[in-house]
Formats: sequence, C-alpha cells, structure tokens
Amino acid sequence: MKNILFLFCFQFLFSQNISPQEKFTASQNYIYLAKFELYKKDYKKSSILFKKAFNFHSADDSYDLLDAAASALYNGENDLSEKYIIEAITDHKAPLEFIMGYKKFESFKNNSFFKELPNQYDAYFNGFYAKRKNLQAYLDADLLMEKDQMIRNIISDLDNNAEETKVTKKLIYNELDKVDEKNAQELIELTKKYGYQDRAWVLLWHHRDELNDEKSNFWQFFKPVINQEIKDGKLHKSFFASFEDDNYMTFHQKQKYGLFPQMYMENPIADIKNVDQLREDVGLPPLSFDIIVNGYPVSDGYKMSEADLRKELERRVSKYEMIESHGN
Repeated sequence: MKNILFLFCFQFLFSQNISPQEKFTASQNYIYLAKFELYKKDYKKSSILFKKAFNFHSADDSYDLLDAAASALYNGENDLSEKYIIEAITDHKAPLEFIMGYKKFESFKNNSFFKELPNQYDAYFNGFYAKRKNLQAYLDADLLMEKDQMIRNIISDLDNNAEETKVTKKLIYNELDKVDEKNAQELIELTKKYGYQDRAWVLLWHHRDELNDEKSNFWQFFKPVINQEIKDGKLHKSFFASFEDDNYMTFHQKQKYGLFPQMYMENPIADIKNVDQLREDVGLPPLSFDIIVNGYPVSDGYKMSEADLRKELERRVSKYEMIESHGN
C-alpha cells in the first residue's frame, strides 16, 4: 500500500512539475520514435506513439500530422487519420497539392476521404483563419512577409535576366537592404503589440548573420522574446539550431549540428564524435535519425546502427513511459 501511495504521489508531483518546455521536448521525442516505427512499418506502435506525443504538446507542423495520419491509415484508424489531415490544414495551412501528393498516402488514393478532399478543402482552409487567436496580428505579419518576398522575387527575376545591367541590380539590392531594415523595425513593433508571430520566422532568418552580434538591436530584442517562448512551451528549444549552424558555416566553414546535409562536403560537422550529444542538448534526434529515417547523406566519421538508434530514441522517452506505467 505504501509503495502504491508513493508511486501515485510521485506521478502526481511529476505531472504537476513538468514544465511547458519539457512537455514540448517529450512530445518531440515521442514523434522521433513514432517516425522511426513508421519507417520500420510497425504502424500500430507508430500510431500509439503519435497519440502520446500529441498528448504532451500539439503538433508543431503539418509533416508530423501527415505522418501520424499515415500511421493511423495503415493501422485501420481512418477517422483518426482524417482528423490529423484536417488539423494539418486548419492549424498549418497544408496545401491541397502537398497532401494529395504525400508519398505515404499513395496506397490510399481511392479512399473516399481523399476523393472528396478537393471539394472540401476550401472549407477546411477557411477554418485556419477562424482558429487564429488574433487574426489582425496574423494578417499584419503576413503583410510583412508579402513585402519581404516581393522584393526578393524581383531580385530573382533580375538575376535570371542576363540583359539587366549591374547598375540596375545594385539599385535593387540597395532597395532590399532598405526593405529588410524597415521590415525589421515593423516586426519589432508588431511583436511589442501582439507578441511573437511565428508567421514571420523568415524575417528573422534574413538577419541570421547578426545572431551573435552584440550590437544588433534586432537580436537584442528578439533573443529574450524567443527564449521566453521556448520556456513557455510555444517554441521548441531547437529554434536557434539552424541559425547557429548557418553562422558556423559562414564564420568557420563547419557545422555544429549537421542540419545542412547538402553542405557536408564544403562544411563538415565540426565535432562528429559529440554531435549527438550537442543535438540532444537542443532537443534534436541523433544524426542517424536523419540518415536512416529521412534519407540524408552520411557524414564522414559517423556511424550508428538502426538497433542503436532505436535504443537511443526509446531511452529518451523512457522516463515518460515509466510515469505512464505507474499511473495504470
């Protein structure tokens, strides 16, 4: 009786004390294992793991939801699969063409849901805007994105046009600097008014070279904002990893986390021996996950078997499994 009471109290205290940030981390670790089991075609196990992941934290992107939908479909859970696909649209604006062409759905193209989806898509898509907590904030951020992309589309057209003069291109690039500077200030004001807007992520990316510049007013403002979002479980703690890797390539011609596999030849991983620990520190899966599950190229000097990958992914969720088993 005392042991049961202790376990109950331990589970209760743990569930009360787990931080929003750790819940997000737990969710992602379950998703990594779920995707591994999907790759191994253990659809029942994969579907169970996705459910556990989403109990800790809502899906972070449409890819997670569509992979969860694929697991559910193969496991005969059609209603659950439809729920995930609809959420991919209403929560993340997953495009119709993207869903219909998703490789993991190929075996289910004759499913009635997929046949009817083109006719139902607009209604689901409109649901995305209905679910925004602050539609005005989203629209304001969207407007900044349009201005950002418009100038870059012009530059892309000029770069593809050999007849354009260097003078014309220089003028447009100067205009790009002005647009980026103006957008940066407007994004700061927008964030002060409404809070962080993940819709405008790419605007942050355009300032990635300044990430570690202590004189950057832009990052002096946004780093504390983003760190608070991470602490509150609204952003995953790997948020800055791609920024850091890009900086590392720019200034050291190497990568810290290996997030740009297409650049391994020119920018190899700096510390291949400890890369998995560095990745775990920011909530990323082992490098072997990207190699085995996602089909990324192998980095020189790195090796981890499928069996060892499974053990590592299971280790990461083991404490949450222990809590669940104590509660049953």
